[in-house]
Amino acid sequence: MGLMEQLAALAIRKKVSGVLRDNCPAELKTALENLLGNEAAVNAIQGILTAGMKNPISLRPDSLKAQLLDSAAAATLQQFPGLTEYLVQTASSFLKR
Repeated sequence: MGLMEQLAALAIRKKVSGVLRDNCPAELKTALENLLGNEAAVNAIQGILTAGMKNPISLRPDSLKAQLLDSAAAATLQQFPGLTEYLVQTASSFLKR
């Protein structure tokens, strides 16, 4: 990945993280911060969203949820099922922009 691609990926990551933090229900904030602190989980989620941006028709809430639960974020998401729903809803609305 070239420097410009890395900078673009970082900008997208910061924007998505900001949106997630700004709209996160209070009861999920700790779980969200744990998830965002896990680099492998963030990379997995970013990969899923990037693929969804390239082919949004294939990324429905049910498939997004399945992909998240198969990702590096699985342990945190299984521990906090409400976080999975929050991520699915936020990602779906983000991809519709």
